Amino acid sequence: MTLIGVSFSIHIDDTHEQRKDDLLQRLRTLGKTWNETNDLVLIKTRQSIAEVRFQVLLALNVATDKSLIFRTDEQILQTTGQIMKPLL
Repeated sequence: MTLIGVSFSIHIDDTHEQRKDDLLQRLRTLGKTWNETNDLVLIKTRQSIAEVRFQVLLALNVATDKSLIFRTDEQILQTTGQIMKPLL
């Protein structure tokens, strides 16, 4: 399983909540997700980073919204505050 992160910024307009809900729903279909903080989702998945990007592109407006999709390792995650260690 791979741990993939998706950081995103959704332009505030009349449909931004709909796009965010759509994005989160699509990411949840890819595997176990963690999104305790704003605008960052971690996904434990067997899908490729290209498939994750495809789902992000389906949900966001590429003319106004932004995303950063990356692969990481649970062993390098550090937290502050009362955040549960994600996806362990």
